Amino acid sequence: MTSMTKVGESNPAYVQMLADLFSETVLKTMTLRLIEETSEVELTHSQYVALRYLFSHGRCTVGHIAEGLSISYPASTKLITRLAEKELVTRTESSADRRQAEVDLTDQGREIITNLRQTRQERFNSVLHRLSPADRAALERGLERFIVVAVQDEGVNRDICLRCGTDRLDECPVNTAHQEILGPSLNSVHPVHLKWE
Repeated sequence: MTSMTKVGESNPAYVQMLADLFSETVLKTMTLRLIEETSEVELTHSQYVALRYLFSHGRCTVGHIAEGLSISYPASTKLITRLAEKELVTRTESSADRRQAEVDLTDQGREIITNLRQTRQERFNSVLHRLSPADRAALERGLERFIVVAVQDEGVNRDICLRCGTDRLDECPVNTAHQEILGPSLNSVHPVHLKWE
């Protein structure tokens, strides 16, 4: 801490650095490196995110994927094409609208995501178990409060929403904060949270 910081005060630059380091740790060591080490198929981070989205939401259209991942329709189409070339997803004509393609995971795509999720959880748990119970509780409380306060800024809750689909937890701080500020659950106002039918 700098000499300008008073005793008992936190240094905002130091807190921001810690937040950046936490984000980088989770992204690089518990996601990117994990994808590299465990996946038999070469995957980019965005391809992993798309597979994870399909795993949680089930079969959906390219448009739903674009909306759910907050990317353009052409970017979503390109992403799905790459995944189809790797035989991790299938594209079929929609029964409701023949102009739209529906995308779903292949057995191989589902197996890759299942394995990655399990290994990622094990790595995360390994780090958490090396913390004392008090430190684990403080981390959980601190992260939760930070997210709740951050999503009070207009539009932030939709920007950081993970679109969890069937994996969503009722205690999600983004959804809780959204309900406190605007009333309805993100599940009702932002349907990409839900499994597409």
